[in-house]
Amino acid sequence: MSWQEFEDTQKEVGFLLQSELQKDGSTLDLTCDGNWMLSANTHMHQGGYAVVRVDLTEQKRTQDQLQLAATVFQTASEAMMVTDKDDIIQMVNPAFSKITGYSEREVLGHSPTLLSSGHHNAAYYKKMYLDLQNTGTWQGEIWNRRKSGEIYPEWLSISTIYDDDGEVLQRVSLFTDITSRKKSEERIHYQANYDSLTDLPNRNLFKERLNHAINMARRSKDRVALLFLDLDNFKHINDTLGHLLGDELLRQVAERLRSLFRESDTIARLSGDEFVIIINEANYDPDLQHLLTRLLECLSLPYALDGNTAYTSVSVGATFFPDDAQSGDNLLKNADAAMFKAKEMGRNTYSFFTPEMNNRAQERHTLEVALHKALDKKHFLLHYQPIVDPHTQTVVSTEALVRWNDPEKGLISPDKFIPVAEDTGLIVPMGEWILRQACTDAAHWQKEEGFNIGVSVNLSSRQFMRSDIYGLVKDVLKESQLPASKLTLEITESLLVEDENEILKTLRKLRDLGVLLSIDDFGTGYSSLSYLKRFPITTLKIDRSFICDILSDSEDSALTQAILSMAKSMNLKVVAEGVENAGQAEYLKERQCDLIQGFYYSKPLALEDLLHLFKQKKLSA
Repeated sequence: MSWQEFEDTQKEVGFLLQSELQKDGSTLDLTCDGNWMLSANTHMHQGGYAVVRVDLTEQKRTQDQLQLAATVFQTASEAMMVTDKDDIIQMVNPAFSKITGYSEREVLGHSPTLLSSGHHNAAYYKKMYLDLQNTGTWQGEIWNRRKSGEIYPEWLSISTIYDDDGEVLQRVSLFTDITSRKKSEERIHYQANYDSLTDLPNRNLFKERLNHAINMARRSKDRVALLFLDLDNFKHINDTLGHLLGDELLRQVAERLRSLFRESDTIARLSGDEFVIIINEANYDPDLQHLLTRLLECLSLPYALDGNTAYTSVSVGATFFPDDAQSGDNLLKNADAAMFKAKEMGRNTYSFFTPEMNNRAQERHTLEVALHKALDKKHFLLHYQPIVDPHTQTVVSTEALVRWNDPEKGLISPDKFIPVAEDTGLIVPMGEWILRQACTDAAHWQKEEGFNIGVSVNLSSRQFMRSDIYGLVKDVLKESQLPASKLTLEITESLLVEDENEILKTLRKLRDLGVLLSIDDFGTGYSSLSYLKRFPITTLKIDRSFICDILSDSEDSALTQAILSMAKSMNLKVVAEGVENAGQAEYLKERQCDLIQGFYYSKPLALEDLLHLFKQKKLSA
């Protein structure tokens, strides 16, 4: 204290003593400016007084901190609980009551065990208390029980307060209700691992389960069976009844599968109408064969779909670990190959994997890789098969047929690579190249060579659905300068049941361009007069399977005559393909078939040979 402050203090205390302290031994405490305090004591018998000045700054800071802590304790959204060294609750905050449902009065003096849910075993709590003894802290997820009885998850942190001797004085627990977070985590986990339509494991969880099953089987020397299921004709059901009822069918299939297999087995949906099943401890073949028979019977029973009755069946491929493969990926490939074998066997059956299937699968993979390279390096070319008017013996059109000219293997038949191109989606860029090249060649032989002959190009359903086919055809006609009336687009009957309204719109737009539209392989698909009436079709192509035995098979003959008669009444032209001899040609000519295509007139020819044929025979429309 400075001398001036001391003098000022003397004056103030003197005044107060005169007015307030009247007798010996009286004491007066006075706080000044909130930062310091004077304490005065009179000693009348000595004729004086004593004054002490106390600095209150640190005391005030401590009081402020205590006030802040009290405010935080009362207003925090995180629950707080203080227990003594004997683990008896001494204090809780309002957030504690809000989360647990217990009031302060109901828990003070009790042990925190009144919150115990029974969710955790004794070992869990033993580990918690061991950590508290060793480190003084613990944190983690714990499930407790509210006053209402509801069990809920919380994130709990416990800290220990020690006295000066290092003994436990108190423990402070802070926790938050993490129910919402857990639900979000569960939802994310579900979306990542389960199929939302059927509630079955998806591909991600299936692979995890399969690898686990293989690892367990290695240790126990057991076998694991993997089944690959594909519904037969599901696409037709989906197209006929609609996607909503198609989804309901898949849900019912999933329920039937659940009823057939054990909880220890895994049923998963890979995609679309494909399911896989992991069977653990599949050590006895007769049991599995019996199960497969029951599976076929169960899934072929009728399905009730919102007033409709649907029928389907299933093709199943089966493979084993360790018999057929050592890894999950190879097992899946094997099961897939076996399933395709079941399809080839007539569907609604099962097939076991064999090494021969694996060899075919390897060949297919090699072919797929080579097909990608061939497309990049332009190893494809077109051959053209003449389409002839049998009444005038003139060529009126040609069909463009793609060939793969492999540098090492030479020409590869389209029967080998077109199905692979369809499955892989390569048919889309391949189909675009075929259309451009065919139109370019046809425009050339019309303008440069003087042959007024059209060209017919096949469009696959996948190509039609996955690209702007109208825009592509319009651009190609403009670029090539080929008259639209000289281009015929051949489509399959199956395309007409894909998305009827959209397909109809596209076909009408193509027809408005002047392009001709033909149904290829007529009679082998969903042949229906309603399609022919509704869609702007100009030509029907009778499939070669009917022409082959037309002279000896009365059914083929009758069907061919029916198609010819129907087409005439609807003003449609008919092309008979696969004509190989004079008898077939004469038969069709007599029955007023408009056009004939086949080896009887010519095999498919390279462009140079085709032009030579035109010039040699002087053929023109």
